Order: sequence, then C-alpha cells, then structure tokens
Amino acid sequence: MRIAKAGMIGFVDEVLVETSTSVGGISSSVANYCDARCRMIVKYIDDISENGLLDFVISDLFRKAEKNRVLEETKKLLWLYLERKGIMLE
Repeated sequence: MRIAKAGMIGFVDEVLVETSTSVGGISSSVANYCDARCRMIVKYIDDISENGLLDFVISDLFRKAEKNRVLEETKKLLWLYLERKGIMLE
C-alpha cells in the first residue's frame, strides 16, 4: 500500500464510526448502492482517471454487482450515465 511507505499503519479493534441505514437510502439496497457508485464514477471520472484508478474502481463495482447478481443491470446503468455525459470509454 502506498500509505505504508509514509509511515506505520495501525489497526484498532473498536468501532470508530457508526452509521445507520434509512429507508430508500444509498446503503439500504444493492440497487441504490450500485446506482450511487455509477453516478460517483461519472461525476469524478477525471480525478479517478488522473490517479490511474479507473480500471480498479469499475472492476470493484462490477465485482460487487456480480456478487449481488445485478452485474448486467449495473453495466447498463454505468454506460447510460457515461453516455449522457458524452463520455466514451475504450
């Protein structure tokens, strides 16, 4: 990890942040989660690409979508959002 080069990394065995889900919230369903990830990828695609993370971010999204049996729907959604912004991926 790049962070490890900067110094020591420690792990804690306690909760640092507590979150809750709300009905219809991003984390309340797989569909909402995938939709939010697709929108964030499109919104921040320039920054993600500049940092060389685009393949990783999209692969991670697709891996999670496949695990939850919504891969094809997620791909269609991402391509739709990219198309709406006029973004073409190779």
